[in-house]
Amino acid sequence: MNSPKDPIFRFSDLTLYRPGREEPLFRDLSLEVNTGDRLLLIGPSGSGKTTLLRLIMGLEQPDVGEKEFWIPTRCPSAAGDPPRQLFSVCFQEDRLLPGLSAIDNVNYVLPRAERKRGLALTTLRRLGLSDVEINQPVDLYSGGMKRRVALARALVVPASLYMLDEPFSGLDPLLRDRALDLILETAEQNSAALIISGHVPDLAERLNAQVLNLISTN
Repeated sequence: MNSPKDPIFRFSDLTLYRPGREEPLFRDLSLEVNTGDRLLLIGPSGSGKTTLLRLIMGLEQPDVGEKEFWIPTRCPSAAGDPPRQLFSVCFQEDRLLPGLSAIDNVNYVLPRAERKRGLALTTLRRLGLSDVEINQPVDLYSGGMKRRVALARALVVPASLYMLDEPFSGLDPLLRDRALDLILETAEQNSAALIISGHVPDLAERLNAQVLNLISTN
């Protein structure tokens, strides 16, 4: 028997225009995401995948339509756990702190007590970074290594919704599989919803996800 789901957010009939464009980027877009949901965003460049994530985060506002948000009540939280936030994000740009090591970049988003538990180190190791690499400044990293640090930073935060914008960019198939395993495990542990953008073969099947093709929303 499936556990009941709590709503996280609902969009009703959103329309969003872009300067210089006669047609809207989104027209009458309605979307609801609940705890445990998996949503894969696909579409060509410029179709609005990142913009939709920005709408969810509140970084952009629609021209028309309603947005509603809830803080789920059934998410597990043991005594002493860090406070849960509504969402955690891996942006399309890595947005790492230059001059700091990988572990310092990940620890930056954690409370001091959580840093002592070694969660950042464990997560970075699971994403295939060696202990030597983990302690190097991220300025020395390749694009794929930076991507893994950005993903680790998003996944160590307890959240009700994880939004991951092109999280597998620059990763080979082996590292992509390791990352996907960790993403699914993290979402399961937090009873969280997942929204992922990107084109990866069989990703919808691996996620058991609903697919939203944004080319059909405008």
